[in-house]
Amino acid sequence: MLVLSSSANVSLLEIQVSDDGRVHALQGELCLSTVDQLRGPLFAAVDDAEGSIVVDLTECTFVDSSGLELLALASWRLAATDPRRELIVVSPRSAVRRILDLTGMDHIVTVRDARPPDDGAAQAERARAIARSVAAK
Repeated sequence: MLVLSSSANVSLLEIQVSDDGRVHALQGELCLSTVDQLRGPLFAAVDDAEGSIVVDLTECTFVDSSGLELLALASWRLAATDPRRELIVVSPRSAVRRILDLTGMDHIVTVRDARPPDDGAAQAERARAIARSVAAK
């Protein structure tokens, strides 16, 4: 897990990026002064990673219009590369969830209360393990 923060805004936002770049967990505020910290790694994931991208806002306390704009741009860019891919925003905090709902972001990104299950590779491995155990009987 890679942790990104700049010295100027270290107290406002911390970003943890999974090794495959598909999960971005934010802690703090996603606002005008911090949005550029997320832009690079998020767009790199959109361009380079396979499958859907998760932005976990569980520990995010505030999102302003610049943060919403970045999420919308990433979602549209992701859909343009492959309509089956989606930007999944995890946001159980009621204040952030309310912002997403009031602004209509829940129609632009997929909003969930919890992270989606493991990626397809992990699911495929579980299926192979089940098939092996059935075949062994």
